[in-house]
Amino acid sequence: KEEQIQIFALVAFYIATNGPASWEKNDAWLELNDAGDVKHAECSWHGVFCNKEGRVLEIILPNNGLSGELVDEIFLLDKLRHLDLQGNSLSGTVSPDISQLNNLVQLKLSSNVFQGTIPTDIGHLTNLEILWLFDNAFTGALPSEMGLMNSLIDLSLEENYGSKSDGFFGIITNQ
Repeated sequence: KEEQIQIFALVAFYIATNGPASWEKNDAWLELNDAGDVKHAECSWHGVFCNKEGRVLEIILPNNGLSGELVDEIFLLDKLRHLDLQGNSLSGTVSPDISQLNNLVQLKLSSNVFQGTIPTDIGHLTNLEILWLFDNAFTGALPSEMGLMNSLIDLSLEENYGSKSDGFFGIITNQ
C-alpha cells in the first residue's frame, strides 16, 4: 500500500507541475522498471532518490522548468528528507500540510513565484536544517512557530516582495 501511495503522490506532482510539457529533464518518469512493472520504478525517475527499501527520501529537481502548484499529494511522502525545487516557476501558496513531511532536513523552494504567508505549521518541521524560501512573493508576519525549528542552521528569506507589502515582518524566538 505504501508503494501505491508513493507512486500516486509522485504522479500527481508530475502532472500538476507540467512534467510532460515543461520539465527540461524528466528521464524515466512514468516508465516501468526493467522487470516491466511499477515496483520501485519511481526510484529510477530523474530527481527521485530512494533508500534500499524503495521509499522516496529525496526529490531534487532544481532549475528544471517545473510550473504550476505544489499539490498536497506530495505531502504523502512521509519519509522525504530533501525537497529541492528551487529555480522553477512554481506558484500558489505553500499548504499547512507541509508539516506532514516531519522527516524533512532540507526544504529549498527559493526562486519560484510562491505567494501568501508562510504557514504556521512549518514550525512543526523540527528536523529541518535548511529552509530556503528566498526570491518568491511571500508576505506577512513570520510565524512564531518557526522558533520550534531547533535544528535549523540555514534560513534564507530575502527578496520576498508580495503585492501588499515589502516582504516579511516579525521576530522569531527560540521557543
